Amino acid sequence: MKKVFFAAILLVLLSILISILSMRNTSLILLEGRRLFEGGRYYKSIDFLKKKEKYFEKADSEKYAEFLSLIGENYISLDLYYDAEEIFLKFQSLQKDKTTEKYAYILCSLGRLYTGLGDFTKGELFLQEAKNIIDYFGDRETSTYASILGDLGILNAEKGYYVSAEKYFFEELIINNKVYGKENKEFAINLCNLGKINIKMGNYDLAENYLLEAERILKKHLHKNHPNHTIYLSNLGLLNMEIGNYSKAKKYYIEEAKISKKVFGVKNRYYAMILSNLGGVYAYEGNYTESEKLFLSAKDIIEKTLDKENFNYADILNNLGYLYYKMGNYKESEQNLLQAKIIIENNLGKDNIKLVMTLYNLGNLYGVLGNINNAEFFYLKVFRNKRESFW
Repeated sequence: MKKVFFAAILLVLLSILISILSMRNTSLILLEGRRLFEGGRYYKSIDFLKKKEKYFEKADSEKYAEFLSLIGENYISLDLYYDAEEIFLKFQSLQKDKTTEKYAYILCSLGRLYTGLGDFTKGELFLQEAKNIIDYFGDRETSTYASILGDLGILNAEKGYYVSAEKYFFEELIINNKVYGKENKEFAINLCNLGKINIKMGNYDLAENYLLEAERILKKHLHKNHPNHTIYLSNLGLLNMEIGNYSKAKKYYIEEAKISKKVFGVKNRYYAMILSNLGGVYAYEGNYTESEKLFLSAKDIIEKTLDKENFNYADILNNLGYLYYKMGNYKESEQNLLQAKIIIENNLGKDNIKLVMTLYNLGNLYGVLGNINNAEFFYLKVFRNKRESFW
């Protein structure tokens, strides 16, 4: 009888020991996965975590949720939105309480990935719901709430609502300062977003101040090939494009391309948009052959990785339309510009600042072709969209 009793006790103690070791093991796995993620080694983080998935099969629900979350974050960082969607929808299905910060975080992640896919309606729906949960049930001075505000800022910026975007980014900056301080990469990325918005609004000196401060912080705290460096490089390239310093813009874009190629490879949206931006520099410099080559490469990547209804695809078509206009290839110019116009209208509606450049290019094209009525029509739409959509 005593032997049976002691055997039972031993089994219980063994079970507890296994449970403790398992918890410790999963915690260490998550720690390493997070370290790889924070270092910008997204593919390595995913590979490492997937190889260790068996350890989470018998872990508690909290550990499994954290495991799913980390894989999902890696997928979003790599622009692998459909993979991320599958992960976060699974994560969402495991949640019983829909009033928690964790649930708001899941909705924020879904909103971010739908914004990346160009589905702004769905993106805004999820982000606004996430914000409402924190507003009513949670703490507003947290990293989760800051992320929600930042993603709403990015969404509004993509839709062309720059003043609204700037407001969200300022609110995010205040929280990030309290949560992380001013020497953290999250604070620096926030500055990059403020820099980009101010470029769009023509506040070039202010934009440069934000971006150079972000560059200082990120260079101080991250290794030289960390993907976060591409954020300020891209925006400094855009800034120099806007002020006509094309050689400097090219330098920033080429540096961005080198890092992006190492981290993400060449078959993704990030690399496609860098090629498109470089194509724009060459177009302004008058090197139309190199410009066309870069635009067509970017177009091909987007067609293979996203779809032809994505707003990034519209940006590339607009760039090609402008290029062909400058080359005197008016038929190709018109085809690309009209297709870009349709995509933007389908995604953002007919009264949006994102349409301005396409409408302006169409106005110029029809003016050269002698179609004065069409030229006047598009110029008037430019004026209306710039006046109404900016705010």
